[in-house]
Amino acid sequence: MSTEPRDVTMRLPNGDRITGHPDAARAMIAAVDAAEERRMRWPRRDDGELDAARATTMLARGFPSLRLADGVTPWNADRFVAWLAGPAPSAGMAHAGRFVLGVWNPRADWAEVARELGIDAAEGRLGKFDLFAAMGGARCVRGSALVR
Repeated sequence: MSTEPRDVTMRLPNGDRITGHPDAARAMIAAVDAAEERRMRWPRRDDGELDAARATTMLARGFPSLRLADGVTPWNADRFVAWLAGPAPSAGMAHAGRFVLGVWNPRADWAEVARELGIDAAEGRLGKFDLFAAMGGARCVRGSALVR
């Protein structure tokens, strides 16, 4: 007599069914539940859809250097571009700002947006986010600690 568990069929929260090893099926349901819980942490409109502007405010405020930046609360991309192009942001702020703008609209040419707004953007301040440039001199990552 076999001691192997038999495949089971379980129903996901959305009504879909999955069939497989009991442990794998339970793990799949737990992963789907966790993903939905993470998704619901972001602000929603009355119709249940993501409120992109409020979510971008939350994202930007996650960077301590951007919490008080103009255009963050409430989110206003034009005001944020003007702030980012100005003299105040440090190099770290500029990296964080490019990241946020890239999430808001990854296809936009933010330097062009600044020019359309009549803003003389500092060279490179409004370019595309570059992970390696933002990491600076870091050579490798071990676990969660940056190693130089």
